[in-house]
Amino acid sequence: MKNFGKRAYEYVQHLAGEIGCRMIATPGYHAAGNYISEILAKCGFAVEVQSIEFPYWFAEETRLEIGGRLIEAIPNVFSPPCQTAAPLIPLGTLAELEAADLTHQIPVLYGHLAREPLAAKEAFYASEDDQRVVQILEEKRPPAIITVHPQLHRRWALIEDYQFTIPSVTVLAEEGLRLIRSAGQTAHLQIRSQSKAGQAKNLIARRPLTAGRRIVLCAHYDTKIDTPGAWDNASGVGLLLALAESLAESQPAPPVELVFFGGEEYSMTVDQAYINRFDQPAEDILAAINLDGIGHALKTTTVAFFEVPAAIEQAARAVIRQFPGAMQTEPWPASDHSWFYPRGIPTLAISQGGLLNLDFAHTPDDNLGWISPEKLEEAVGLTEKLIRLFV
Repeated sequence: MKNFGKRAYEYVQHLAGEIGCRMIATPGYHAAGNYISEILAKCGFAVEVQSIEFPYWFAEETRLEIGGRLIEAIPNVFSPPCQTAAPLIPLGTLAELEAADLTHQIPVLYGHLAREPLAAKEAFYASEDDQRVVQILEEKRPPAIITVHPQLHRRWALIEDYQFTIPSVTVLAEEGLRLIRSAGQTAHLQIRSQSKAGQAKNLIARRPLTAGRRIVLCAHYDTKIDTPGAWDNASGVGLLLALAESLAESQPAPPVELVFFGGEEYSMTVDQAYINRFDQPAEDILAAINLDGIGHALKTTTVAFFEVPAAIEQAARAVIRQFPGAMQTEPWPASDHSWFYPRGIPTLAISQGGLLNLDFAHTPDDNLGWISPEKLEEAVGLTEKLIRLFV
C-alpha cells in the first residue's frame, strides 16, 4: 500500500525545494503549473487550463537616499518605476492623510496607516479604512509613497495591488523611525521595475466520464514574492496531488473535480474566474474542500465548517475524532473556500490555524524544513474520509 503522505511530501519538495517561488505570472509559477498538469495526467485526469491575462511584474533595483544616506527599501509588489525627489511628510492616521497636501511631497505612512498590508481594491475583505486610504492616495497622486513596516525585522511589502499605480516602497521599522524624524528633508527615490503582459492560470482536473454533481477539492499553487511557499501552499497542492493518486485507485471513485487556483495571493479576479464559469454552481457542486497551509511539523491540523448541514457536520466531527492530531476550528473568511460557502455550497477549510500564521507565511522562512510527512499523511487520511461524507 502506498504511503500517500510520503508522496505528498515529494510533491511539496519539488514545488518548494526545486521550483521555489511561484509568484503569479512568473517563470516559477508556470513551471509549477506544468508540473501539476503532468502529475494529474499520469493519474488519469483530464486537465482544463483556464487562462486569464495578468501582468508579469519584477523589480530590478531600488534606491532610496536621504541626506546622502542610503536607506534599505524594498519595492512594493507591482509598483511602477519612478525616479523622483521630494520632501518627506510622515502620516500616521486617516485624518492626517485627509488633511495633507501631497502634490509635491512623499508621504511616509506609519502607525494606523501601515498596521497591515493595504487591501487590494478588488478584495472583498477590504475595510472601509483601506478603501478610503486608496481613494485619497489616488486623488492626491503623490510622486511616490513610503510605507513603514509595523514589525521589527520584517520586510514584506505593504502594498500589493496590481491596479494601484503610484510608485511605492516599504522600509524596515528601524529605518522608518529615522524617516519620521526626517520630516521635510528631501528623499531621492529610484525604482527600476517592469510589468509585462502575462498569464495567470487555474487548472481544473476531472476523471473521464465524471459529469454532473461533484465534490470540488481545491488548493492554490501561487505564492507571495520572495518565498518558497512550502507551507503556503505547496503543502496543499502536494496533498491534493497525493489525493489524486489515491482517488485514481479507489473503486468506486467519488465524483470529484480538482481545482488548482492560480491567483489566491495577489488576484481575486483570477480565482473568481473559476466560479464565473457556472450559471448555478450551487446546484452542481455537492461540497467544496479547500486545502491551504498543511503539514507544518509544529502546527495542528484544523477543519472549519461553512454552510454544512447539521447531520453531515456531526458525522464530520466524528471523523475528526479519529485523528488525534486534528481538531475543529472556528470559520475563517479568507482563502479560496470563500468562493463557495456564500453561494450556499457546503464547504470545509482544512488548514493549520487559518489567519493566525501570517508572521510565518509569505516569508523566506516558509521553507521545506518545517514540513512533516507524518502530518501530511494524517491530512490525506482525514480528507479522504471527509470527502466520502458528501457522496
